[in-house]
Amino acid sequence: MSSQRNYSLCIMKNKNYISNHSTGINTWVEVGETNWRCFTPIELLVMTAILAILASMLCLVSACTGRIQRAKDSPLPQPCPHESGRTVIDVSEHGAKPDDGEDDFEAIRAIFMNVSNEENVTVHFPPGRYDIHTPVDTRPNQKAFSAINAKNLVIEGKDAIWWFHGWIGVAHFQHCQGLTVRGLTVDYERPFYSVGQTIAASLTNKTFDVKAWDAFPVEGGEPVGAYMEYDPETHHPLPGGLDVYHGVEKTELIAPQTLRVHLIWSEMPKLGALMVLRHYVYEYGCFSAYGCDGAVFENLTLHHAGGIGIHASHASGTTVRNVKVVPRPDSPHFVSATADATHFGQHSGEVIVENCTFQGMGDDAVNVHAMYHIVENILEPTVLETHCRNDWIIEPEPGHVLELTDRKTLLPYATRKVVRVEVNLKEGRHRITLDAPVPPELQVGHVLVNVDWAPLVRVRNNIMRSHRARGVLIQSRDVVVENNTFDHVSGAGIHVTTDMYDFYESIGTRNVTIRNNTFLDCGFGATRAGAVVNVFARIGALGKGSSEGHPGVHRDILIENNTIENTPNCGIYLGATDGATVRDNTLRNVCAAPECREYAAGIRVQNSRNVRVENNRILGGKGMQEAVNVGDGCDRKTVTVKGNRKL
Repeated sequence: MSSQRNYSLCIMKNKNYISNHSTGINTWVEVGETNWRCFTPIELLVMTAILAILASMLCLVSACTGRIQRAKDSPLPQPCPHESGRTVIDVSEHGAKPDDGEDDFEAIRAIFMNVSNEENVTVHFPPGRYDIHTPVDTRPNQKAFSAINAKNLVIEGKDAIWWFHGWIGVAHFQHCQGLTVRGLTVDYERPFYSVGQTIAASLTNKTFDVKAWDAFPVEGGEPVGAYMEYDPETHHPLPGGLDVYHGVEKTELIAPQTLRVHLIWSEMPKLGALMVLRHYVYEYGCFSAYGCDGAVFENLTLHHAGGIGIHASHASGTTVRNVKVVPRPDSPHFVSATADATHFGQHSGEVIVENCTFQGMGDDAVNVHAMYHIVENILEPTVLETHCRNDWIIEPEPGHVLELTDRKTLLPYATRKVVRVEVNLKEGRHRITLDAPVPPELQVGHVLVNVDWAPLVRVRNNIMRSHRARGVLIQSRDVVVENNTFDHVSGAGIHVTTDMYDFYESIGTRNVTIRNNTFLDCGFGATRAGAVVNVFARIGALGKGSSEGHPGVHRDILIENNTIENTPNCGIYLGATDGATVRDNTLRNVCAAPECREYAAGIRVQNSRNVRVENNRILGGKGMQEAVNVGDGCDRKTVTVKGNRKL
């Protein structure tokens, strides 16, 4: 994507408006009104600066008197020239002093505001702890700090700890090209979840009671976005335990540190098991970067986040290197991020994740995907109306290539380029103009897949352990996942997928290599999949006709030299694929307790063609019926199985 967009804004009477990106300028055009006022990009820039100052004043007014006084005593820092040609701001010289026990929220916030729209600035945090007290009016999806349109900005620390008191996200960066964040540790005094032991449950009353640990003070009335059972000895996700989202009506305090959880539907938790109540799952993420091409996050330790640890979207090129998303070791905490450790959506260029440790998350370690656009109306031969999951507005950009895809097969049949995009924010609809008329195959209900949002992905030399969901979730093209360790991941170690049922995430993959990885005790949780390495495409509900995409949704898959030990279902599952090689892998104690006959093979191939399964070593668990199974939907003449040894 371009390094930066120019924006103009129209103020209108009617709030039902459409965004027109046909010229690369975000012009708001009203519907049903003709009386409107447009502002030029320069006018908008001035307005933005004024609004930012007013917002800062409002936040200061809402803070306590002492914090207001401190902000008055610490004016916005004026950068000082540095011999390297960069401007360096030492925060300790501008009101944020480590280890003094004072609140550093306003001082750090002022520094972030000051570096917006600047170039080549380094914000340096000397060693020590920075106490950050959040405002009393904090709301979900709010970040403590934000920087906009800063070029080559570096936020760095040396043994610096951001210690948050209260619930708020950490930092948001928007259109900060060449961003680097490094050397910081982030933690919260009170995390976004509670841990306790389940001491009572009632199916009739749809309740269960949790005696919360003293480290997680509760008052009753806390929201619960998700709850999940953990092993009280190992603190791993409990094999086969409950893992429920959006199932809690309310909580009440029935005794000191004892919550009664009222459920929307009945569940029976295991008495004596540890219950983790995630009060918030996605709302208070750590670092988010929108439109920040070339961003680098390195040498960071994120002990906790009330959402995603690092979230990069609508960008070209993001690197996450030497990052630890892990619970603080000297604490009773064993959940790090309540959602994904890293998440990359609507991304182009490259995504690199290397030399990291991800532990204790409430969701995936690495998730790379875009979103399907579902065709709702064919307005003209070159104009389509579409929507995305949850009516999210996710605009392709002019020049992006779209694959027109049959929803029933997930196979593309044509491509078109985007010329213009209009959006209706109120209704969550896109109006996409294409460079040529759509072919006659296109029907309402078919989907559009953005090829430009399928980045090159490299995930290497990482450790992912003791967390919920998947290790790596891949929905992209030109991918290598190598030399990683997956240890006690509750779901699949690696998902190579795309689906039109649960998440409506794209894209059918191409050129994916999975090699030299080690998988230990994966797939025992409630979010388990058919295999530890799981290649599939989902087009419908399981048990309701065909749920598997057709051969060719995924192409050119190589799975080699991996070690897989201890899992209830298949070691490797290959579905909806045209062109794959599975060779020289070692599988031990796979199919230990398969959920169904289809998962009772060490390696299972289904709905695929042009597949070679060669020279794999397979030691089955007590439920394994076959070392290799070629199942339904395969072109058996093109599937070669040879040289495999059942140990």
